[in-house]
Amino acid sequence: MLHRRSVLSIGVALGAAPLLSSAVEAQSADRSRDVILAVADAKAAAENILSLALYAKFSPENVSALEGLNERIFASLAPLGGVPAAEAEVYVEPGQAILTAQINERGMPLVPSSASAVVSVVKSETPGEDLNAAVAAVIKSAFGLRDIDAAGLSRLAEQFSLKDTLVQLAALIRSGEWAFAAQILRTLLTQLAAIWQAVPAIQEAIGAEATKGILNAVTTRFIPFVGWPVLVTTILFAVAQNRERLIAALDKAGL
Repeated sequence: MLHRRSVLSIGVALGAAPLLSSAVEAQSADRSRDVILAVADAKAAAENILSLALYAKFSPENVSALEGLNERIFASLAPLGGVPAAEAEVYVEPGQAILTAQINERGMPLVPSSASAVVSVVKSETPGEDLNAAVAAVIKSAFGLRDIDAAGLSRLAEQFSLKDTLVQLAALIRSGEWAFAAQILRTLLTQLAAIWQAVPAIQEAIGAEATKGILNAVTTRFIPFVGWPVLVTTILFAVAQNRERLIAALDKAGL
């Protein structure tokens, strides 16, 4: 026979169980609400970064203001730091689900440990050269890479039939139509992110180390949660820094 005190204890515990369950559910709901609000705030800040960069035509004088907004995004996403990766996938952009899964597979955190600069410190070393080298300089600058296989990038363009899109993008860069260039670039990134073979193909073309650098840049610019605006801004800043070199290379290639 159970002792009376034991029976009372069990009764109290059973009575408290619904209350504890309700408290846990309420806490979970509060966290979900906080995460949703953090993601929404980050998305708005990211779009603001791109809008301001377009307004300033990617002028280096506006870098400090853009970096400040980038830090705001990181602060907005700080609450995501305690969300497990499997749960975090709930909040990713739908069009980036495949890319997110591939990042997870490689053991990279979806939530960055620190904000990444909008404008990379990596600069191109030499002017001129051919189009492959000019494009490689932009990619190195945009993703903070020290080295990249320019010929591999060219093979990727052929493999994914990107020539027409890149020619269109080049024409917009040449004429300084940055808003249209941003939209074309956003569409291109969306298309590539939805192709499961894109990341393996990139790794085969330019190597594991460069691919890891690109994916690290993707995660530290908050891509899975805020979409493409910060990365588009970063790439177009790199294009603006190398614009004369690109135009010279395009002229040389007859494009």
